[in-house]
Amino acid sequence: MIGKIFSLFKGKENGTVFRNIISLMILQGFNVIWPFILFPYLTRILGPEKYGLLSFATSLLSYFQLLSQYGFNLSGPREIAINQQDSQKVNAIFWSITLLTSILLLVGFIILLILVFTINFFSSNAAIYIITFGSIAGSQLLPVWFFQGIQNMKWITILNLFNQMIFIIFVFIFVKAGDDFLIYLIIRSIFPLMICAFSFVLIYKLFKIRPKKPNLTEIKFQFSKGLPFFIQQSVVSLYTITVPFILGLMTNNTTVGFFSVANTIVSTARGVLLGPIAQAVYPRMNKLAHDAPDEAKRFARKVLILMASLGLLLTLMIFFFAEFIINFLVGAEYEGSIPILRILSFIPFIVGISNVYGIQCLVPFGKQKQLTTILSIASGLCIGLLPLLIFFFDGIGSALAMVITESFVTVVLILYVQRNNSLKFLFTN
Repeated sequence: MIGKIFSLFKGKENGTVFRNIISLMILQGFNVIWPFILFPYLTRILGPEKYGLLSFATSLLSYFQLLSQYGFNLSGPREIAINQQDSQKVNAIFWSITLLTSILLLVGFIILLILVFTINFFSSNAAIYIITFGSIAGSQLLPVWFFQGIQNMKWITILNLFNQMIFIIFVFIFVKAGDDFLIYLIIRSIFPLMICAFSFVLIYKLFKIRPKKPNLTEIKFQFSKGLPFFIQQSVVSLYTITVPFILGLMTNNTTVGFFSVANTIVSTARGVLLGPIAQAVYPRMNKLAHDAPDEAKRFARKVLILMASLGLLLTLMIFFFAEFIINFLVGAEYEGSIPILRILSFIPFIVGISNVYGIQCLVPFGKQKQLTTILSIASGLCIGLLPLLIFFFDGIGSALAMVITESFVTVVLILYVQRNNSLKFLFTN
């Protein structure tokens, strides 16, 4: 099995994939190492209630992140990878997506202002929501999708590492107590905007992307290309973003805090180990599906072995060491997170498999609509389960709803691929 995994990286183009995986792992690793230095510090200073408030605000603003992201994080790399040899086309794609993202951010900010100034539930924490929106703007304007598409993640990795180091230093200097909550939010918003500005300079200097007003035809084309992914990610978000949001509406900030700590640990571990692989192989899989379907078959099988193996490893480690992880990272005050963490520990293995069958197989072979349908049904399942399970089990109910939903998605995706005449060749002899 180890030999099969490493054979994934043989060959010139697969070597590029390997380098991008390493770059993304370094980037994700430091994105986790720094927050995990910060994570215990913040959770102890803020306590479960304020940390829960921060998590609730983040879940609310995630809807605006979803709106501005639209689907360009998946359509962008695909379009860049396919047109990589045409510099004028790449330039047009870059500015069309950047303009569309900016417009959607502005629309989102206007909606946020209406919410916080007209609904009492949100008005009491208006400053928190408005300040935090800065981090959403910076992260969405950061053109990671461009670097994915050209399959060169080195420079964005270096930029992110520098940004994270300075960010952590500022937090330790200026955030000393729970009363510094707003200061933390300001720092958290400023740094993504700064790295975004630097990335545009980098793209101008190294990749010859020049300011150019995109034509309306190209804008409409990129908007249409992003739409299926936006719909797909929207239905996914109904059982990811919405979980802590509904939990906050039905319970209290402390319960949200317990759930969010456990969910953060699982999501972060998954993001470090599985995220870089998924991001790095996605452009390659799109290119192979377009140019060499037989090679795509071999590639998909190797990626499945890799993702499933690493996902299982994460699941076992988190499940058996859940108590130690919680006590070590955040302290006994978050003991309520332990059973939630054990339930959520199954997600890395489940999602590792579903990512290959869904994003890596259905999307490159033009089955976005089918994927969206499956995820829409799953969202309905999750929305139906959440109120009932939260009512009886609080935060544990939220974790159960997530695991049941992710399991449903994985099983249905496997059945669909195995029974579809144009896709079953990927995983059958």
